[in-house]
Amino acid sequence: MNKYKIRTFESGNEDGATASGTIVLSIERSFTLDAGSLDEVEAKLRAEVREKKLAAGRVYQIIPQLEGADLARSIAISPEGAMKPVILDRASGLYAEFQRIRDVIQPAASETAARS
Repeated sequence: MNKYKIRTFESGNEDGATASGTIVLSIERSFTLDAGSLDEVEAKLRAEVREKKLAAGRVYQIIPQLEGADLARSIAISPEGAMKPVILDRASGLYAEFQRIRDVIQPAASETAARS
């Protein structure tokens, strides 16, 4: 089992927006989860949102706590519960506390099949 720190971000307007281009701000709530992989952490987050233990309409940044481990990953969970990978880019603020959501562009299924 590995430890993963989870940082939570929400829309600066506190409206649950998770669309690309939305400015988000880190909120004080961060916590750790034990899991075998990043995929397992994502599954746990999805389940906790579904069970209303965690809020939807937020971005959760998953940070592995071991050196040489996987890279950090960010996922946006819409108010409806849809989950998608995103990138958080620095937006503005004195200490770069604001981040801008950018969608991860995934290759189309036809491109992936062509590479195989």
